[in-house]
Amino acid sequence: MQLGLSPALTRQFATDTTAISQQVAWLLGLSAVAALIAQFGVLRPQRLTPVALLLSAGVLMSGGLAIMLSEQLWLFYPGCAVLSFGAALATPAYQLLLNDKLADGAGAGWLATSHTLGYGLCALLVPLVSKTGVAIALIMAALFATILFTIVSVFIWHYRTIK
Repeated sequence: MQLGLSPALTRQFATDTTAISQQVAWLLGLSAVAALIAQFGVLRPQRLTPVALLLSAGVLMSGGLAIMLSEQLWLFYPGCAVLSFGAALATPAYQLLLNDKLADGAGAGWLATSHTLGYGLCALLVPLVSKTGVAIALIMAALFATILFTIVSVFIWHYRTIK
């Protein structure tokens, strides 16, 4: 989300860094609201099973990234909101599924390692995006990853239903 927004805003606002900063603040606020709606509307009342959460997260994240691929800047915002809503569902879903299979310590270790590696990879990609302007390629790569996430979720669902 943050990787794709800056190049899109730079094209629209040229060198007006104040306008770019304000747009980033709006985007982060919108994403936080979407995540809170997911947490209080779906997760806290436990409306879905872990596998249903996982499948919903994959579909929502893929849909959000697909919307973000549009050239129109205004579509970037609902795309980020949908992506954030899906991401808020994903973490508890795979944490619950990991805890079913592993001891709590091992599951927490896998989660912490995965998140740290993901943040590290994103930090390494920032110079690449800012120098080459390949933000769309990174969004496409993220979309591909969420599609793989969804496919794996379908396999998990299928495995659990035949078991």
